[in-house]
Parts: sequence; C-alpha cells; structure tokens
Amino acid sequence: MKKLIYTTIVLLLTIAVFTTCETKDNTRGSIHGNIIDKTTGDAIPIANVRLLPGENSLLTGSNGFFQFENLADGIYTLSVSRDGYRTATVDGIIISQNSVRRDIALERIPAIVTVDRETLDFGSEASVTQLSFSLVNSSREDLAWSITTDRPWISNITPNSGTLEHGITQSVQVTIDRSRLSAGVNTTVLVIMSNNGRSEITLTAYRLETHIRITTGTVSNITQTSATISGRVFTSDGSQFGDEVPTAVWVYFGTNSNPTTGGTRISLPIPADMRNFVSANTTTNISNLTLGTTYYVQAFATNHFGTAYGEIIRFTTRTPYYTTGSLAVQWTDVSLGTDWNSADILCRESRVGGHSNWRLPTVGELTSIYALRNEIGGFQTTLRYWSSTFCGTWWDGTWSGVMPNLHETYYWVDFRNGNQDCFQWLSNAVRCVRTITP
Repeated sequence: MKKLIYTTIVLLLTIAVFTTCETKDNTRGSIHGNIIDKTTGDAIPIANVRLLPGENSLLTGSNGFFQFENLADGIYTLSVSRDGYRTATVDGIIISQNSVRRDIALERIPAIVTVDRETLDFGSEASVTQLSFSLVNSSREDLAWSITTDRPWISNITPNSGTLEHGITQSVQVTIDRSRLSAGVNTTVLVIMSNNGRSEITLTAYRLETHIRITTGTVSNITQTSATISGRVFTSDGSQFGDEVPTAVWVYFGTNSNPTTGGTRISLPIPADMRNFVSANTTTNISNLTLGTTYYVQAFATNHFGTAYGEIIRFTTRTPYYTTGSLAVQWTDVSLGTDWNSADILCRESRVGGHSNWRLPTVGELTSIYALRNEIGGFQTTLRYWSSTFCGTWWDGTWSGVMPNLHETYYWVDFRNGNQDCFQWLSNAVRCVRTITP
C-alpha cells in the first residue's frame, strides 16, 4: 500500500513539472505605451512605431497608444516617427515572458518655410529675366516669412514677405537686371527667414563677354503720347567693330522700373555694314504712350559673342498741363491777341484735360508763371498776357449823352521783361490756368 501511494505521488509531481515547463515555453511578452508631445504632453495620433529587430510596425490611435504582443524573449528597440517631430529611438528593452511599458515623448521640429527646389538658374539667354519658385509650409501652423538680398542684379522679388498658412504653397517671382551682371557666372543665395529658422535657394545667371558696349541716350521730343529714344553703340577699347559688329540693337520701354518686364521691344536702325565703325548713334520714335505717365527705357546691342546692356533711364510724358504747387498751367496759349472779355470767355470755356474750371491767372500767378516761362515753354516773349486782376476804369474820351464812356481795366504782365501794368491795352495774349483741388 505504501509503495502504491509513493508511486502515485511521484507520478503527480512528474506531471506537474512537465505542465509547468510547457506553460513556461508558451508564455510570451509584450511592449506597450503612449506616444506624447514632449512639450505639451498631448497624445500624438498616427505616429509610426517600429519594433526592431523584425518588421513589426503600427500607427498609434487617437489616444497615442501602441502595443506589440506575443513577443519572444529578447532585447528590442522601438523607433517612433511622425511628420513634424524628430524621430525617437528607445534601445535595450528586455523581454523575458513579461509585459513592458515604454511611454515615449517626441520633440517637435521647429516649423520653417521650405523651398521646392535648390537652385534657380537664369542661364545666359538675354530674354530670360524672370523665374519663379515655390515656398512650402508643411508644418501645422501658419508661418511668417521674408526674403532679403543685397545683390544689385536682383531687381525685384514678388512677393518678398508674407504669412504662409499651414499646408499651403506660395509662388515667388524673381526678376533680374542682366545689365548689372558681371561677365561669366553670377551666383547668390536667397535666404528665406521664417518663424523658427531659414531656408535657402541658390540663384545663378550667366553673362557672356562681348567687347561691344551701348549707352541708352537721352529721351527727347517728349509729348503727351510720344517721344524719341536714342542709343549709342561702340567698342570697349575704341577700336573698329570688325568681327564683333552688332547684329541687332533695340530698346525695351515700359512702365516697370525694369523695362524688360512687361515692356515693349523696338528695334533701333543700324548701318548695314559696321565693321569699320568705332561707334554708331541710332534713334527711333515711340508713340501711343499714356499722358502723364513715367516710362523706363533700356538699350541693348548683341552680336555672336554676347549682349551688351545700356543703363535704365526714365522719362515722363507730358500731362495736358504744367503744374506748380496747386496751380495748373496750360502748355499753349489760347490766343495771341484778344480783348479781356474774349480772353475771359476763352479760358472759362476751355476743357483741356477734361476740366471745366479753367480761368485767367491772377496778376500774382502770372508773375510766378513768368519766372517759370522757360520751364513751362510756349510763351511769346514779345507779347503781354492778360490777368484776371481788376485794376480800375478808364475813360476813352467819348460820351454817351452826358455820361462818359468808362471801361474796366485789368492787369497784364509783359513777357519781355516781367513788368506788370494796367494801362489800357486792347489786345493781349492769353494763357489759361486752373486751381488743383484734392
């Protein structure tokens, strides 16, 4: 009986041992935790959590939780990444049939505006003066940005500052002035500053070397709608053109301070064979301009070695009248000789520039106009001009019954010498003025 009991106990112990061993072999570990923002402590959803070694990976839920289960014993590494955050790695996680918790805090990458390319290459073609690139805000916040440059050959950046909403791109246009490029390769780096840092884009432009030179001449014969433009082409060393004879000379003109941007190109005439020339002057007329508008002009000359650029000059077409302070003066006389009453009517009925408040000038205004007569132009310096200032009455020596025939007199200014008087004068020249009101 005792032997039977002993045998039974041994058998039960053996079963227990084997059962225990089998349970231990089937038990596996797990790793779980939360991914949070290092600064705010907020849960980070959709973070990519990778378990190494192996190919296990998962995305966190809306509460930032993750869990890897059924892990064999070993040493593991967690790698966590998320757009806008620096990747975090946790090494040396030991699993031995246990469950391990690892909460991981991600550090947010400072948000900056980036660019969609590394370089902007304008090349050597003379007509290429504008190129664009895009700013990108891939962060989760709006970013203020600005661009500055000290390169004289970069004439305009539009826009050069602003606020870029998150997830949005912004096109930026760069305009260069090729006349200010140095011969060969020109390179600069544009720096885009934003809230937390900077981005960069490299600009390059190439200018071919040529010995021809050109100057943009003076603009003359300026009217309300036309002007004459000139240019002079020559060699840099004063020698004959020879093989470097210009093949084309032209100007760009327009209302942009860089006339090649949106401007009009007009060819300037040059002699058919200039090989023996050391220089050549050329002119052309431009028309259909807008009155009272400032225009910019630049001359160009080219040959098979490259293109030369003249300086940019500006001129303003004439308005329908000259202005000095709050006074507008018509450019031309409305009469070279008439009586005062007719002069008064001529000015009051004038509609130059679409205005209906033209009048005769006062004697004080007319004296000031006399001082500006050469700048205004068009005055007859041998004539007297009527003013609107009353002087008195004079008797012509005749009677109407028992009443003397009296006449009103008005001051005039003699444009031979600037003297003023109101001595009876039956016929004077007329120049109309008007008061400019805001």
